[in-house]
Amino acid sequence: MGKILLINIGPSEAESNSPSGDVSGLQLKWAEAASKALKQYKIDALYACPVPGVPEIARVIAASLGLQVQPVTGLEGLDNAQWNMRGISRETSGDYADKLNPVGADLSSPFGANIEAVRSSIGSALDMLAEKHKKEGVVIVSHPALSVIMVLRLLHMHNKHYWQVAQDAGAISLFEVRSGMPSALIINDTCHIHGLI
Repeated sequence: MGKILLINIGPSEAESNSPSGDVSGLQLKWAEAASKALKQYKIDALYACPVPGVPEIARVIAASLGLQVQPVTGLEGLDNAQWNMRGISRETSGDYADKLNPVGADLSSPFGANIEAVRSSIGSALDMLAEKHKKEGVVIVSHPALSVIMVLRLLHMHNKHYWQVAQDAGAISLFEVRSGMPSALIINDTCHIHGLI
């Protein structure tokens, strides 16, 4: 039985309008806290989504666990997208659920593609990782918007539920793959960062 743990890095300095675009000190504290929380699990591999700030945070977590950071393949086109904390802002999207048609094909997003295309890429990446690490624990460090889409995909939920999935800064979500089907054990756990926010 494999385990998939999603780590949401939270907003970067760039998303807080900092000219530096660097990883924030608070994000580093979240990463250190997440590293300690992850030590209760057997972690065999750690992956980072190719989004600004994510690989840097992933390296902090990986070093604590004695692992190397590997890229999540199939998402390379997302690294130049314009990002905000959730990927899609309520202000610019209006009523998100109302804008989605049954397949969500015409809603564009800051990922440089429509959200269904992003979900398809994420789905392929998750399937590949689940197959590669069938009986292992895998950590995926991600941006909040991608974390939400991963949770939707793992739970087979429609994209219209995007705003109903919480992925707070520094959160850990845990899925166990049972007979090929992901089961949610923990979603959006922030217990390890209490006192930091």
